[in-house]
Amino acid sequence: MKLGLMSDTHGRVPNAARAIDSLLAAGAGHILHLGDIGDGHDPYDGKAVLDCLAELPLINPPVPCHLVAGNNDHNEFDLREYAKNLGLHLVPQGHILDLGGIRVGMTHGHKGPPLLALEKAGVDLICTGHTHEHHVTTIQGPNGKSILWVNPGALFRTRAASVAIVELPTLRVQQYTI
Repeated sequence: MKLGLMSDTHGRVPNAARAIDSLLAAGAGHILHLGDIGDGHDPYDGKAVLDCLAELPLINPPVPCHLVAGNNDHNEFDLREYAKNLGLHLVPQGHILDLGGIRVGMTHGHKGPPLLALEKAGVDLICTGHTHEHHVTTIQGPNGKSILWVNPGALFRTRAASVAIVELPTLRVQQYTI
């Protein structure tokens, strides 16, 4: 399975649409949005991005979509309810998914308690956003287990908008500039 990663749309619907198209064209069977869905100024721009993502559960076969809120998603409660009504899953920071036996942790920030909790939980893959910079690195968990840490980059306030695909279970990562 291919896991599509996107982050930091900041309410930019055209960028979100291009990202979704790129991820689907690359074969994503599940998509994670790693926060800053909206820009924090307009309470509706995050909902507009969610509307864009709402096509995913409707295509055949459906593509599940999980999201975490970012530091600019000040209306997280409203976004959570709106996402739920669209068939999307806005989950808490530090949420862990089991995707075919691969434990995938998701959080927006690149440091702090949610990230440390994911490291301690022994996940196989940590997906973050926030920094607006694509990176792939391996870190050591507390038990010495290697954990792949991927940030797909950003879709706004970046030199080159990008997304990423992680192949499961091999954890091979490919970045796409959109």
